[in-house]
Amino acid sequence: MSSIKSALIILTTLLSMSFIWALVTPEIEPDQLSEILAQQKKLVRSNNALLNRIETLENSLAELQSIRQQHELQLSELEQQIPTSVLHPDMASIEAEEKQPEAVIRTTKPPTLQEKLVTANIQLDTIQRIKQRVGENRLARLQLRDQAIREDWIDSPEYIEKEQQLPSPTGGLREEFGDQVYDQYLYASGRPNRIIVREVFSGSAAEEAGIEARDIILSYASKLIFTMNELQQATTEGNSGEPVLIEILRDDLPFTTSAPRGPLGISMAISRKKPE
Repeated sequence: MSSIKSALIILTTLLSMSFIWALVTPEIEPDQLSEILAQQKKLVRSNNALLNRIETLENSLAELQSIRQQHELQLSELEQQIPTSVLHPDMASIEAEEKQPEAVIRTTKPPTLQEKLVTANIQLDTIQRIKQRVGENRLARLQLRDQAIREDWIDSPEYIEKEQQLPSPTGGLREEFGDQVYDQYLYASGRPNRIIVREVFSGSAAEEAGIEARDIILSYASKLIFTMNELQQATTEGNSGEPVLIEILRDDLPFTTSAPRGPLGISMAISRKKPE
């Protein structure tokens, strides 16, 4: 990804230099100069769209890697809970000869998303509205992709721009149902709902605020934070440099600090944590 971004930046620089050269070259006619300028603007817009797309893909990749780590951890925990006779059938036959009567292993189906939400004390009508909203968001993306494929503009900047304008599958849930229900839905559906500090940069605002690695950021400027994008967006709002409160969970204990509005200077990872 980084090599592609570097290549795009270099290309944009070369285009700018070619335009400057055109300005100082007397042989270039005014009509040709206008055409060169129009082409340069078009290529710059296309490059900017590609850079935005690459940044979105990088964020998605980081989230997928974190989710994979969570799944591997859960798989490891499940393997430890499964009896040896299930993992090693040969051992099961030996144990069956030694023990009478033969043990019967019962399996249960995992709970559905609706069952998880009901367990979290969310009303059935609210659950149905959540499922409807998520379905509508996903369907809109499928319809856009289908149209772009049929009309052969799937890889164009137009498709990227229209895709970015569509809500994510969970878009609008927080605004419609509130933070508590949104948090429960993220956790129950297997999505990450917490931000963990992986590293604090030396000399950063986070270091001055006493933030440490493995801290969980719960809120920024009195706004609950569930994703990395939400935190990045929150740091750019308001007035730069104004003091804001940051609520943190450290070793399952709440901790509140403050920092100037702006980049915290941390690297982050996503995680899942059952809402309190």
